[in-house]
Amino acid sequence: MARILVRLVIGSLLLFAAGCTDVIADGYEAPICEGRPTQPVTRGQLEQVLEDQGLRMYEDRESGTCSAVDIEVLLVNLPVSDADKASADDESKIMESYGHVICYLRRAPLSSKPGLHKDLDAPAASPIFDGPKAEFSIANAACTIYPDDGADYNADSQVRRLERAMEELERLIQS
Repeated sequence: MARILVRLVIGSLLLFAAGCTDVIADGYEAPICEGRPTQPVTRGQLEQVLEDQGLRMYEDRESGTCSAVDIEVLLVNLPVSDADKASADDESKIMESYGHVICYLRRAPLSSKPGLHKDLDAPAASPIFDGPKAEFSIANAACTIYPDDGADYNADSQVRRLERAMEELERLIQS
């Protein structure tokens, strides 16, 4: 059940992170991610391990996915706001180097099973992205990557980069 819920949330995240917000009715104001403290993984810890692997992340506070399952923080590696876009690399360069990465933090753990959970060959759960996908989760943190399918030689290294970040996060919260 939890795995299905995670897949539904990630699919929604991908729709909104990719800019498919036209599915929201006129006049509807999507709930924002409130950014309240999370545990055991904090926003600072998640951002630090991602940054250590070269992943610059941007907060997406208004995608509408935050109310779905107690998501407090939603981070994407493609710029969301105009200000982010002005200071970021071109999206095609980001995709070529890092793939599309989406991470979120919930208030509480996603699973009662300890340790890092990996699915390096996850099925695509979005009508926008088809192709390779990998998912990682530990405690209350989850990240998904859609590697750049135009860069076959680089896709494995993109997934491995995120995997190293999540392995470091596991070490941080176990120490």
